[in-house]
Amino acid sequence: MTILSLADKKALILDNENSMARRLAVRVFDKPEPPIWMIFVPIFFVLFAPKRKTF
Repeated sequence: MTILSLADKKALILDNENSMARRLAVRVFDKPEPPIWMIFVPIFFVLFAPKRKTF
């Protein structure tokens, strides 16, 4: 059994919390999908890209 310092324990807990939050967010939030017409009009798709990237 290894003895971890307080900073190591804190880092492990924060990493676990971050990974759990990411898994929960993927299940809760819907990833925005572009409408089919946006694919045929490229300028609208370019404007849609930052919105999708923020997900």
